[in-house]
Order: sequence, then structure tokens, then C-alpha cells
Amino acid sequence: LRQGLEAVLQIGEAELRADASAIGSVTEALGINDPRILGELATQAYLCVPLTARGLMLGAMLFVSPPGRRYARRDLLLAQELGRRVALGVDNARLYEQAQAAIHVRDQILAVVSHDLLNPVSTIQLLATQLSTQVQDSAGAALTTRAAERIRRATDRMILMIRDLLDYA
Repeated sequence: LRQGLEAVLQIGEAELRADASAIGSVTEALGINDPRILGELATQAYLCVPLTARGLMLGAMLFVSPPGRRYARRDLLLAQELGRRVALGVDNARLYEQAQAAIHVRDQILAVVSHDLLNPVSTIQLLATQLSTQVQDSAGAALTTRAAERIRRATDRMILMIRDLLDYA
């Protein structure tokens, strides 16, 4: 029969050992290699509760009693509530870290895309300006000048949008 830390991690249910007088079995149940550790602590009882959030097992939390103290059912309920809150905090921290990493990647992509778009748009804008100044002498100059001016205005708007993206990134 499995007990202690291994059972709590596999089954996901809390365990209360009210009498830990058999130190050898307790150290084995808790995965402690040196039985002297619990002996030196004069452990009377232990509680082991799962840390579960959103259906995910994040770990387990272990409480060992001080000398002269034995855990009861009310201690188990308190430990379970504490375990739920700790698991929620750990899960929230993990989710926050993932969100920050996603934001960083998004900002990098925005910066690269904005930069890559700015070069060809600047070239188009320069050529449209050059075209509008050169067509003053040729036939159909009014139509060409209007087209060049529309190209220039469109590139001006694109450059503003790209700069906004760069500022945001």
C-alpha cells in the first residue's frame, strides 16, 4: 500500500498520519533518506497535501509536527486550503511568466516587421517624390503628378503606421 509523498503525488489526495511513532516507515513514506532527520525533529505526526491548480498536479506540501503536537482533521482541512492557495499562486506565477514571454516575442516580431516594412516604403516614397518633380516637363504631366502625389500620401500614411508599430514595440 502506497503512502506518503508518493501516494499524494500519484493519487492527488491528502494524507494525515496522526501517529508517526514508527519513524522508519514515516521516513520511507515521505521519501526521506536519513531516518535521523525526523528523529531529531521529534516528529509526532505529518500531513502531506497535493498542490493542484486547474486540474494539474504541481507538487505536494509536507507538514511535520513539532514535539508534543499531533495533527487532527481540522489541521488537515487547513493544510488542504493552504495547499490550494499555494498551488493557485504557483500556477498564476507560471501563467504570468508565460504571458510575459509571449509579449516579449510579440514585441520582437513587431519590431522586425516594422523595420522590414519601413525600408521598401521609404524607397517607394523617395521614387514617388522624384517622379512628381521630373514629370513637370512631360506630356500628361498632370495625371502623372496626381498619381505620384497619391503614392507619396499613401507612403506617408504607411510610414506613420510603421513608426507607431515601432514605438509600440
